[in-house]
Amino acid sequence: MYDGTVLDKILVDAAVAAGVELRERFAVEELVTDGQRVTGIRGRMAGGATVVENARIVIGADGVYSRVGKMVKVPEYAVKPSPICAYYSYWSGVPVDGVELYPRPGRMIAAGATNDEQTLVIVYWPKSLFHQVRRDIEREFLDAISLVPGLAERLRGGERTEPFRGTGDLPFYLPSRTGPAGPSSAMPATTRTPSPRKGSQTRSAMPTSSRRLSTRASRAA
Repeated sequence: MYDGTVLDKILVDAAVAAGVELRERFAVEELVTDGQRVTGIRGRMAGGATVVENARIVIGADGVYSRVGKMVKVPEYAVKPSPICAYYSYWSGVPVDGVELYPRPGRMIAAGATNDEQTLVIVYWPKSLFHQVRRDIEREFLDAISLVPGLAERLRGGERTEPFRGTGDLPFYLPSRTGPAGPSSAMPATTRTPSPRKGSQTRSAMPTSSRRLSTRASRAA
């Protein structure tokens, strides 16, 4: 299991080393099209200057609530109401054996090692219990963990190092690879489950990066 804030830096550093131009704190405001296909982006630099960049390929790797996806009106299919909610946190001093999965009636519990000798623990509940869980997250979380006595004992011997984070908004859908702007002219990245990222707030109400990344896709291609 990974800590996205660390993984982000590894990926960004590798991209820059490979020749990608990185622009931090760059806000994409709209897509540029030729009437049929997406041909670039219009955005704003950290200092406020407006920039237009043209590219053969525009990739919207901006998460489950992709602005790029909304801009190109990418159709969705296999849409289902979210059946689950989830909360997670990190512990130190909790040994784990790879990734541990514990299905229990009305619960799903997962634990896995991350970086810096931290252990990530996630609990999933039915979506119908979200407001109950949110009223007392720690109690509900530990009640769920008690269904796995061995893990509960290890957590008692460790120390929680982060606040609980979670969401009751986990969209379940798949994006079409074509849209009004043309086949694969802009590809939003979407997920169906939360992706923990230590030390940051949420984009699927789960963790998102505070870093905004803009690359010249034409150069990378």
